[in-house]
Amino acid sequence: QDSSRALPGHPAGHSPRAAPPQRSFVSESHHGGGEGRTMKATLALAVALAALAVPSLAAKLPRSDALQPGKASLLTTRQRQQSRGFSGCPENQFPDINVTVQGIGFHDDVLPAAELLKLQEQLAGHPDWSIGKPWVLSLTAESRDVKDREFGFAGGEGFLVFKVPKASVGTEIVVSSRVESLAERARLEYRGSDPITVPQAVKLTKICLRPMTCEHFFTKNPTMCKDDLWKRKLHPESVTGHTRNSCCEKIRCADAEPCAPATKYEKRPDYSEVFGSKPDQCCLPKLCQSSICNSSQWDAKPGNVLSSTKEECCSPKDCDDYTCSGKFAKKQKRLDEEGRPMLQQGSTDEECCEPMSCKHVKCDATDQWVKNESATVGSSLEDCCTPLYCAKHSCEPSTQWEKDPKAVLGSSNPSCCKPKLCKDFTCEDGFALRAGAVMNQKLLQGSTLEECCEKKLCRNWKCSDPTKWVQKADETHRELERHGWSDEECCTPISCSSVDCVPESLWSPKSAEELEGVQGSTSAQCCNPRWCKDYTCTGDIPKMNISSSKWFKKVDTNHFKFRGSTDEECCHPKYCSEFFTAYPSKYERKPEDQEKPRQGNTEAECYNELKCSDYCCVNDKLTLKEDAAEILGSTDEECCEAAKRQR
Repeated sequence: QDSSRALPGHPAGHSPRAAPPQRSFVSESHHGGGEGRTMKATLALAVALAALAVPSLAAKLPRSDALQPGKASLLTTRQRQQSRGFSGCPENQFPDINVTVQGIGFHDDVLPAAELLKLQEQLAGHPDWSIGKPWVLSLTAESRDVKDREFGFAGGEGFLVFKVPKASVGTEIVVSSRVESLAERARLEYRGSDPITVPQAVKLTKICLRPMTCEHFFTKNPTMCKDDLWKRKLHPESVTGHTRNSCCEKIRCADAEPCAPATKYEKRPDYSEVFGSKPDQCCLPKLCQSSICNSSQWDAKPGNVLSSTKEECCSPKDCDDYTCSGKFAKKQKRLDEEGRPMLQQGSTDEECCEPMSCKHVKCDATDQWVKNESATVGSSLEDCCTPLYCAKHSCEPSTQWEKDPKAVLGSSNPSCCKPKLCKDFTCEDGFALRAGAVMNQKLLQGSTLEECCEKKLCRNWKCSDPTKWVQKADETHRELERHGWSDEECCTPISCSSVDCVPESLWSPKSAEELEGVQGSTSAQCCNPRWCKDYTCTGDIPKMNISSSKWFKKVDTNHFKFRGSTDEECCHPKYCSEFFTAYPSKYERKPEDQEKPRQGNTEAECYNELKCSDYCCVNDKLTLKEDAAEILGSTDEECCEAAKRQR
């Protein structure tokens, strides 16, 4: 018989607890003699072989081990350069290394202890590393893994968290967030739920950690410092800052030179000292003087006009706006070389008018007058035209127009009649006013059912809630268009009584009394939610104060309540990989299923017994005890005794 039962990859006679997976930090920049290099190469080869032989051991580390910096990762690094930062990342606070990650588990550190200490010391001395201050992390990632892997800094719910895509090369990653941990507790950790077992799974290069730069600040605030008082500092990618004061500078009037044109503005006395880029910030306005427009050909522009010239301060008086007096009429328009009317400037009879005859009176300018052929001299409608009276006009169609008793002169409906509007008409039941009857630039005219109304049809009605109502057919069983204008007339109600509460672990059916009259088609509308606070994990017996050996209950918070009615939804599993027997010589761990880890918290669930009857004494002077089949053990002390002499 064999004298040991070690798992594959472990020395004989040792339990899995006695041989945790090897972890190391190996620099690619070597120094010293050949013997040192040989020892480091041998160590690196041993670590790699251990990780390939027992890839699942990283997932079995106890949580306390994972919290020790540098002890839960197998990685290689390469010194980047001695100076702080590198091209494209001035003032980098991250250690000058490239990182290759493999063989680590949930919340394990990415950096070894020495490099982690450097990072913490560097951050402790930086004035901007404090809770709530924004920082930026950028890097280039490469992955040989078959899964996306998530990393980030520990603190709060995690910050500066980033994900490396699976099977990717040269992925540029930039993340920003506010600091959530003190410098002495800053840790870059793996945040995935399952261990990384692929050799050289993830490579991180060009790692840059620094306070938020103004360039990043402007990316998140694209309108910042684009006003008339502030301008952005030059080279924002090299300037550290996350506020307007740190990333921008005020604009000096002397640099902006906004006092133009000179006919409207002059510089303030303190021009060289004030800030701004607009005339109202830097200049004194030149206001037009009233005396400049004193002329029959010019009018002062209304309000306070900025200028000091007649062309800018005044508006030309157009003879078109002047009314000739007495027996005068407007002079004929003069044309330029291209035949366009020229401005005739003035505001007097001498400048704008000439003696008038009836040929200058426009009788047809309105529908109230018609030309009097016998009139030749005159200057008014009464002198030269014949009036048209509304009494002789007929308002047609009569359904849309009616006589206006106040109208005297005219020959058209708009002049002599009042419109009949559909908005004043009342439609019969089952009818509605046509579009444009109430709200339109030109209201719909009419006074009859045909002109103003149209039938209401269910096809134009939309059910208010598609989860509670189903649209009825546009036509009735008699093939007539369905009329109506409400859910009750045009829609069929959906009853909750026909809804299945799924998934059943999250929803429970309501009672018949609760469902009475309730409409809906979803579990949220028709079912009661199941809460984990009402569920007991398998193996828990609260009345007897007995806790399950395979599960422990999830605990609700003030902001989140767990829902469900199964162990998987309401309980956290207890894994055998996290349980270690106090009697390693009496038990051996049961084999694990990688797809479904074994659950338990006792020797009976997680270990097989080691019977002395299966043990061979190492000391040939000893023999198995008589009751070896009933004794647990795997050592001479436990299973053997001195051989009895034969008489």
